[in-house]
Amino acid sequence: MVDAKNIIVAKQEVNLQVSNEIEFKTAITEVDDKLFWIGLPRIDGQVLMLQEKQKVKVSVSTRYGFYSAETSLEQIGKDSMKFYGLAIPENFDKKQKRQYVRAKYATNVKFSSANLTAQTTLVDFSAGGMMVYMVPKLARMLQIGGDIYSSFQINNVSFNVKVRLAWIKDYDNIFYAGFEFLYLLPGIRKELEALATAYSATST
Repeated sequence: MVDAKNIIVAKQEVNLQVSNEIEFKTAITEVDDKLFWIGLPRIDGQVLMLQEKQKVKVSVSTRYGFYSAETSLEQIGKDSMKFYGLAIPENFDKKQKRQYVRAKYATNVKFSSANLTAQTTLVDFSAGGMMVYMVPKLARMLQIGGDIYSSFQINNVSFNVKVRLAWIKDYDNIFYAGFEFLYLLPGIRKELEALATAYSATST
């Protein structure tokens, strides 16, 4: 178990699960003695209305692992950026340990497959894969299929890596795609791991 004060901090991204059907990603806007606040959430463009005392599962992904706890909606505010006040759980349970350290880093990523190319922006990366913003050209490339390669730079170090789609997710009507790195040489993986560790200090 982990003390919540080490996880619940302003600007921290959290995943909130209201039911088996409703789950969304948001960011903590403010923290006080007993509550952490989020803005008014929207799912598929629709405002999500919650009730006071409604139970919510909160999950937080850090560079060290994935933590989860149950909380409840304690207060509804009037500010759109401080709309729902949820109780700060006493402790979080660690659900899984990351195989690789993950770090946020923004840079251009070029995908290529046969005669198709697509450019997007990196959200985060590890020695095992990366998350990018989904764009129409990339979606079309994935629909056609075939081998896909990604090219990007981190701290002026260039990488050209074969990738495989792992997932596509919708957070607040913004689509993201997760890719797994394939057939990395040990030296390349070690270099990516070192870069992720270096940048992870500012990722949480």
